[in-house]
Amino acid sequence: MTVLSISEAARRCGVARTTLQRAIRAGRLALDARHEVSLEALGHAGYHAARTQQDAAPPPQPRAARAQQDQEAGVIRTQQEEVLRSMQRIWSSLETIQDSLSAMQQGVQQATQQGVQQATQQGVQQLCDWMDRLASGVQQATQQATQQATPTSAKEILLAQIHRWRQDGMSLRAIAHKLNTEGVPTWSGKGKWYESNLSRALAARRKTPQAHQAGAQRKE
Repeated sequence: MTVLSISEAARRCGVARTTLQRAIRAGRLALDARHEVSLEALGHAGYHAARTQQDAAPPPQPRAARAQQDQEAGVIRTQQEEVLRSMQRIWSSLETIQDSLSAMQQGVQQATQQGVQQATQQGVQQLCDWMDRLASGVQQATQQATQQATPTSAKEILLAQIHRWRQDGMSLRAIAHKLNTEGVPTWSGKGKWYESNLSRALAARRKTPQAHQAGAQRKE
């Protein structure tokens, strides 16, 4: 059953809030224990509220699950942006190489006019083969970067988010308070977040090969 606050019910029915309040005082409109009014009660009192898609939507997810999903989406979005920036740098390098090839082709044409056509064709073929190998290497590197940027577990996602908060200047106490306030479960699913378990988790993360590789990429 859909319930609304007095202000929301007034907006949905297209009437003033005081109009509903007068109906409540007169006993024509009933409120529930939380001082909210249902769509059915509005209809009985002669007020017809417009239904929205939210009325037919499934119940919202728990707060902790929503926070976890928001964190995962934010981490994935950030890592995808890093991959896109890397790909843009790669394509920029390819454009530079193509410009160099164009200049070399002009030189090839001049050399052909001087009677060295056969040797020039061999050089062009070698350049084409080299470009093919370069394009193949770029594609493989891009795929590897994309795979490495994809988080493998919710724990790694949360660790990455905690690490970014630390880089932004947040203390471990502030991070623990934020996680506890948003209802994010600990690694074991029991207890609360403290500076101690956050510190141990970050120290263990720094020892992993992926963390070393990510730090080297940021320095570059």
